[in-house]
Amino acid sequence: MQVRDAEVWQLVDERLNEVRRLPYDELWRRARAAPELERLERPSGAYRRRTWVVDLPRERLGIRVQVDVGGRRPRAEAGIVITSTGDLAPEWSRSDDPPGGNPFAFGPRATFAALALGALLMLAFFLLK
Repeated sequence: MQVRDAEVWQLVDERLNEVRRLPYDELWRRARAAPELERLERPSGAYRRRTWVVDLPRERLGIRVQVDVGGRRPRAEAGIVITSTGDLAPEWSRSDDPPGGNPFAFGPRATFAALALGALLMLAFFLLK
């Protein structure tokens, strides 16, 4: 990965974190405004960053950030959906957020039972073949 590629993604992540921490009322106001356009100067070059806040159903807001180098590649784009409480919508969690309750995470007893059942099925398959 080149320095520019990493810097583009860093600019996207920084902006997403910055905007999602704003109060819900401020985000609501920005959803009715035009997208924000910034020109950023870094040692590796000039970047253009656009930020949109979009009103979504069920009191949710979408935040989308796009960064490019003078309209050319490298380009990065990411977005998230947040609820009225300011939390990420469950289906839009990101890697740096604390994990929520995983409906597919099973305890040690269930895992052991699944492994035992799998072993029995494999044994039956090979013996009855």
